[in-house]
Amino acid sequence: MGLVTGTTLLLFVSEVSAYVGPGLGLGAIGVVLGILGSIVLAVFGLFWYPIKRIMASRKVRLENNTSDAKQGPDSTDTAAQADNAPRPGS
Repeated sequence: MGLVTGTTLLLFVSEVSAYVGPGLGLGAIGVVLGILGSIVLAVFGLFWYPIKRIMASRKVRLENNTSDAKQGPDSTDTAAQADNAPRPGS
């Protein structure tokens, strides 16, 4: 069925004498909400996980930068620090 034909049929729908009970009505609503919910979750997952990965890598990078800043420029020579460290009992 072509797009024009389908659109025309949907625009000129006449009244029908059919009963949609509460079971069928709630089932149809549940199916529609389930499909919409799955689409929303899929889109959310497509965007959230890359953003989460970027935020985690940024956090690690910031932690590495702050730990380097706390150590200072002379902190790389640990052997010299061990020699200059105060000894217990002196």
